[in-house]
Amino acid sequence: MVELITVVVLIGVLAAVALPRFVGQGAFTGAAGTDRVVSAMRFAQQQALSRNRAARLQFDGQEYGVDVREGGVWEDVPVPGTGEDSWTLPGDVRFSTTGERQFDGLGRPDPGPCGSSGDVGLTSGAVIRIECETGFAHER
Repeated sequence: MVELITVVVLIGVLAAVALPRFVGQGAFTGAAGTDRVVSAMRFAQQQALSRNRAARLQFDGQEYGVDVREGGVWEDVPVPGTGEDSWTLPGDVRFSTTGERQFDGLGRPDPGPCGSSGDVGLTSGAVIRIECETGFAHER
């Protein structure tokens, strides 16, 4: 009986002290940031398909936005539901590089960075990949 009580006390102490260090807010903001960027890439692809025009996702630091090519000029596409021109990553999550990913009017990556060469990294450790044939964006 003493051994059982000792084990229960040790598990309680570990749960109170160690568990918050493993499951902190950083893990949730990292996952939320990854989901938001994947959604924005899919939104850019959907805009390219629905308008039969080139679309792109531009990213830098914590900011990213979707543009559509209209008559040779890139025009901002407002963030659905907000009307804002760009999104912001949550917490301290940032893009590890600056750049853009484009889709042609058929939703394919254009001018070609896809697969591992088109990976987009976040400081949370997540890597987002765009598939070469379909333009499908997902976490790797």
